[in-house]
Amino acid sequence: MAEARAAGLKLRAEGGLLHVRGPLALEPIVRRLFQAKIEVLAALQDEQKFAITPSRPCRLCDGHYFWSRAGGAAICSRCHPCPSPDLVAEEFTITATPSKEVNRLLERFGWEPA
Repeated sequence: MAEARAAGLKLRAEGGLLHVRGPLALEPIVRRLFQAKIEVLAALQDEQKFAITPSRPCRLCDGHYFWSRAGGAAICSRCHPCPSPDLVAEEFTITATPSKEVNRLLERFGWEPA
């Protein structure tokens, strides 16, 4: 899978199907992927289980909406809108978190964040 991604192929698991996108010239690599389809699907599903979701707004635009490719990192929807719905494996929204100063004030007066 690492070789395929390094070559520029995009891999995605959907149900029991393996979707591969990329240049036709990479067909030999694609054939090897399909020969090991069961293992590749299992690896892609494992990646999805361990994908890290952001806990804070986007550091550039303060956006709260993100999307990711299968097994990929979270991408800010405002800074980098998804070019095609087919690429989206997951969409998520994070909730605003109080600033450090607000947390200090809450602690000072014995309140807990809502």
